[in-house]
Amino acid sequence: MTTHSFRAGLLLLTVLVSPTSAQRRPPETPRVGQEPLPALLERTSRKAAGDADELQKLLVERYNEAVKEVANLNRLAGIRTARNDASLVDAVRRLVEAEMDLTSKREDRLTLLKEYIEFLKRAEQQTELMLRAGGAGGMTESDLSRLRYARLSAEIRLLRTKRDKADKP
Repeated sequence: MTTHSFRAGLLLLTVLVSPTSAQRRPPETPRVGQEPLPALLERTSRKAAGDADELQKLLVERYNEAVKEVANLNRLAGIRTARNDASLVDAVRRLVEAEMDLTSKREDRLTLLKEYIEFLKRAEQQTELMLRAGGAGGMTESDLSRLRYARLSAEIRLLRTKRDKADKP
């Protein structure tokens, strides 16, 4: 890491945690790292219905494992702004896929995809900030491309889901 990148990273960190910067903002604007967690990071486990078939039981079990993985990775990150971590982003994608398989109503699938896109947009913005700070946190252009690819894929899936007028059986 160059001295310039290191200084830029320190400057960004200082600005983000500086108490004087918090005093200049209106009170209703949360500081970076203090905004509420996206709903995708706060999902809870489900239980399969008593009369569920084997497939439904496996789908619920897979969803529950995805919920645990996201919760564990989020806790390990230790800070609320580490939403651009590759492992967490991949775990959230698996959670969305598992939840999509359990969601039969089209409107619920649309809402889930919109939440996922918002999560990815935040991760993308955070990565862009870190890159402008000289690659703070070890972020690279490849990380940004990976996030953009994921967001674009989710937006494509959202448009396809909007075109599909029916609920799943």
